[in-house]
Amino acid sequence: MTFMKKHAFKIAVIALCAAMGIYLWISSMEKTAPLKVIEPAPQFEMTDINGDTVTLQDTDGKVRLFYFFFASCPDVCPPTTAQLAEIQEKTKAEGTFGKDFVITSTTFDPVNDTPEKLRKYAENFDVDFSGWYFLRDTEEKARKMAKDFKLIIYQDKDGQFSHANYIFLVDKKGQIRRYIEPLEKMDVNEVVRDINRLIKEK
Repeated sequence: MTFMKKHAFKIAVIALCAAMGIYLWISSMEKTAPLKVIEPAPQFEMTDINGDTVTLQDTDGKVRLFYFFFASCPDVCPPTTAQLAEIQEKTKAEGTFGKDFVITSTTFDPVNDTPEKLRKYAENFDVDFSGWYFLRDTEEKARKMAKDFKLIIYQDKDGQFSHANYIFLVDKKGQIRRYIEPLEKMDVNEVVRDINRLIKEK
């Protein structure tokens, strides 16, 4: 019996352990590697549900998550907002929510999403408005803001929306650092780690 045949099982186990070790090492490197600057976040001037003007510069110095939605969305928007609410709670527990980090949700259906409807929508997710902006402006301005973020939105002849579902991670200097695909592909804890990494950046 040759050495290889005699120790085939041991060699296979060692090879498997080595492969797993390499995979875990690569995964850890990816999680700790610097988040590259993708591009500057688009400039905007929008109105929130209180009627106050909000611009990108208003939150400079803070890490931001941007999300586009509509309140009557039947599928992806509610569970994505629930994930954002989970991020809200985790960052509140860490003491960064509102102080070092904020969330901005912008409706692209202002005709139907009245301020009252958006407040009720937010209440369903225990939104804390001290660090979470809900923006609502004209349809033209909302669509332009989404387009500037390179988000695809389509409205059919019956008024029904189809849209790409992404969250945009923006750093303290107003630079997009990550496009996040939410729901089953998103790890909330990983997003919170990335937020904290950007908070600590000089």
